[in-house]
Amino acid sequence: MKNIDSELLNEIVRNLEIDYIGFWIIYSMIKKAHNTEDSKETLVYKVFLYINELLEIDNVLIGDLLKDNEDQSFFKSWKILKNESILAIIQRWSLMNFEEPNIGDVCYFTKLKN
Repeated sequence: MKNIDSELLNEIVRNLEIDYIGFWIIYSMIKKAHNTEDSKETLVYKVFLYINELLEIDNVLIGDLLKDNEDQSFFKSWKILKNESILAIIQRWSLMNFEEPNIGDVCYFTKLKN
C-alpha cells in the first residue's frame, strides 16, 4: 500500500465496526497521523488513498446520515459503485474547495457486521 499507514487504516476500520463515522473524522485522523505541514493538495491525495483502500474492504459502506420524521438519525448507503463513490466524494468536497471538512460534510462511512 503506497503511502498508507496500515495501523491507521486498521484504526479507522475498528472505528467503523463500532459506529458510522463522518468523512471529517477520517480526514482529521489522516491529517494528525501524517505531516501536518503537508500542502492541501498532498493531504487531499492522502485522504483519497485511504478512502480508496477503505472501499476495498468487505462490508465497508459509504453514504449519508439522514433524519426520520421523529428526528432520529439513520445511515443510508449509496447504491453506487466504488469508482462512482470516489467521484461523488470529489464532487462534494470540491464544492468546499477541498478545505478541511466539518461535522456533517461530504459523507459518512460504516462497516456491516459479519
